[in-house]
Amino acid sequence: VTTPEGYIINIPDDLSLQSKYDLVTAYKKAYGYRMGERIETVLLNLVNSLTATQDVGDTNSDISLSRILQAWQRFAEADVPIADRHLVIAPAQYPVLLDTDKITKVDSIAYPKGESPIITAEIGQIFSFRCAWSNQVANSTVAAITGKGNLAFQRDALVLAMNRDIKVEMLARTHFADRIGLSMFYGTGVNRNNHAVRLLSR
Repeated sequence: VTTPEGYIINIPDDLSLQSKYDLVTAYKKAYGYRMGERIETVLLNLVNSLTATQDVGDTNSDISLSRILQAWQRFAEADVPIADRHLVIAPAQYPVLLDTDKITKVDSIAYPKGESPIITAEIGQIFSFRCAWSNQVANSTVAAITGKGNLAFQRDALVLAMNRDIKVEMLARTHFADRIGLSMFYGTGVNRNNHAVRLLSR
């Protein structure tokens, strides 16, 4: 199913004349970024439609290395390829992992100088999962609304098809204003539902 997404932006002449910035360029960039966020939100919300998902953890406590290991075990049991595994967690849970000694202490992992998470605030990989955070991590639909459905997945779990990438068009001027149209057409879906695990957290 193809999903259309788009914005039409009106930039009045009086606003443009009072600004020292090129507002057309600024709005193109800002709304293009917002459209990218929309795709990220749709993809991460698919976590709640994974029918074969085996949840790990609960919404009353934080994410942990133990939960990530449980996700690793689920993947091993489902013969999920070790390549292209990812872990996307809510921003409030990312510091929990950064504050874990096994991740930050040099006697656990000998990071090259300047690459330690305590310096960069970037975790990198944990148990084969490339770790990242996103504000678009979905709320869990099987628990309290405050719970988060962090997502561990392999690339083949979800599908994104860009029928047409973001297109920017200058539209006809109306009422002393520049008009910009931004549009894209895309589709998303679950491809292999045993290639993803939801890691619940508060």
